[in-house]
Amino acid sequence: MNEILPLASAAGMTVGLAVCALVIGLVLGKLCESNLRRALIVSKGSWATFFTSPISLFFILLSLFMLFFPYIKKKLAARRAAA
Repeated sequence: MNEILPLASAAGMTVGLAVCALVIGLVLGKLCESNLRRALIVSKGSWATFFTSPISLFFILLSLFMLFFPYIKKKLAARRAAA
């Protein structure tokens, strides 16, 4: 792990990625994966657990919005520029 981080951050900086996002992903990735696995074991493999709870549904929708917002913003700006 200690050998990978400098190489990954250097590669990320050359293509314009934020090093902070890389570090957060490396630190929280294993934690999120183990908690996802634990939640699926408790729910007996049912993914519906993540959509039936209001707070988890909120965070899923927020994540989807944040994922697609740059694309939507770019399309709206292009439409305004064309009009």
